[in-house]
Amino acid sequence: TDDSFYMLYNAGHEPVTFTLPIDEARPNWCVVCDTNRDAPPDEEFCGSGQTYEVAGRALVVMRHTPDEEE
Repeated sequence: TDDSFYMLYNAGHEPVTFTLPIDEARPNWCVVCDTNRDAPPDEEFCGSGQTYEVAGRALVVMRHTPDEEE
């Protein structure tokens, strides 16, 4: 199956907390890019329905991945 991507964009100067979409069939989101970081993250996963804080003036790209057991 194809991966899905989710972009979180914060144009303001204060941090914003986003809630990730819920998908029980594919529960994991992998952080691909966070422009507030100096380097790309090493396999950072977040679960569906969890929250993720995006810094001010930052963009985060996440990739929807299959369950690790599959």
